[in-house]
Amino acid sequence: MSQEIQQAGNFRGDIVSYWLKEAESEAVAIGIEVKILDVWHEGEWCDWSEHNLVARGDLWVIKKDGSINRQQVESLAKSTGFEGNLEAIINQEWDPHPVSIVVQEDSYKDQIRFRISWINNYDATPGGGNISPEKAKQLQQKFGGEFRAIAGNQTRNEAKPKGRPKAAKAKSKGKAKATPAEAEEPVESPVPDVGEDDDAVPF
Repeated sequence: MSQEIQQAGNFRGDIVSYWLKEAESEAVAIGIEVKILDVWHEGEWCDWSEHNLVARGDLWVIKKDGSINRQQVESLAKSTGFEGNLEAIINQEWDPHPVSIVVQEDSYKDQIRFRISWINNYDATPGGGNISPEKAKQLQQKFGGEFRAIAGNQTRNEAKPKGRPKAAKAKSKGKAKATPAEAEEPVESPVPDVGEDDDAVPF
């Protein structure tokens, strides 16, 4: 039988259960349960399937003012293949992609829980970049001239080092396998998980 995760960290796995829930304020969330397969540890993904852990969280897609939480919906679409069909959630017809998740400590009604606060693509690197090549090209076209001017001024004002810099030492192989108590602190998520009551919904 699976146990709920009891620590924060960055993980990835399969969405094995999902549901739709509504707060008294009429804010709406898609709840998910993820079976944890890997943990992010010392700069790489490590197999954690043997621990039989799950993580749960509520992803709020409609705010208490009735507007759409666009950032969360976009994240769902990119990471899970969500097509915006809430009826598929209710009818259990959704077939979500595997995801990577951020789990953070959450206090609710004087109880400490560890909940999913953000989801991302399965192959996403925690703390890594999130700009596409197309977006990078747009930014280069817009700011490239200024970047080059600043960089050029900086290099002209600094003395050039003699010789080649020393190569960085390679990381040693054969790392110790991570255990549940050793998971690293998670990369902070842009949207916090919230509890079930209206006061906890931050929208």
